[in-house]
Amino acid sequence: MLWTSVALLCASALPDPARAGQLLFDQGEYEAPVGQPFQVRIELDMNDSLPGPHLLQPLFSMGVRVVFPAGAAQVQGLSDLAVTPALDSNGLGGPALKESGPDYAAAAGALKAGFPVTLDPLVLTLTLLNLSATPYELRLAFFRPPPWANFHDVAGTTLDGQITTLGTATVTTPGSTVIRLTGIQPASQAATVEITFIGPDRPATAFALEATSAIEGQPWTTILDATILKTGARTYRATAPLTLTPTPQQFFRIVGTP
Repeated sequence: MLWTSVALLCASALPDPARAGQLLFDQGEYEAPVGQPFQVRIELDMNDSLPGPHLLQPLFSMGVRVVFPAGAAQVQGLSDLAVTPALDSNGLGGPALKESGPDYAAAAGALKAGFPVTLDPLVLTLTLLNLSATPYELRLAFFRPPPWANFHDVAGTTLDGQITTLGTATVTTPGSTVIRLTGIQPASQAATVEITFIGPDRPATAFALEATSAIEGQPWTTILDATILKTGARTYRATAPLTLTPTPQQFFRIVGTP
């Protein structure tokens, strides 16, 4: 495990339950060839009434963890965790705390003495090496669970209780045929299945649909063999019943030449 130990200064205050925040990736999907690095940015949005991430007050401290399946990605060094400059400190004159392991990368920082405060929502930029040809999920979490307080603003407000959304993102390889399924209907309704491609737009044709749980390393299994009708850009509809409840850890792909 890569790690460095520093003391992190944290303030404490009662959270303001009137606000709801989101800790998010800058993209919902990342594409990287196997063996190549890719970069993700983590941002804090404390004002969901405006488009894009926005802070209401400058941050005094932050603490975030990025979780991924062991063996799917790799942090090559602690320099691959870049805390936003204003918070690249432990609050005591030392560097921000950074850690990494086989299935996570994490950082925590506090406002650097003498550094101008900013409303920049970016808290961390992380470079990962993609090791998997199979799609997988990145998940955000707090650096430390309660009772540790991770996020504070310069007014002394603890923000952890206001952050109600911790984002996820999917990592695929170029040309991936991974797809998302929405609008699943019970088989008794002679239903249609809406299919949205994560990868490039493709023409409509007949193909088989396969499913896997990539996090558990299960093999791909055929679950549908049907004619797919194109209904819009990157959107298709299968005219066949399908009883399935996708989970965040489940992925789907097509086989054949769609």
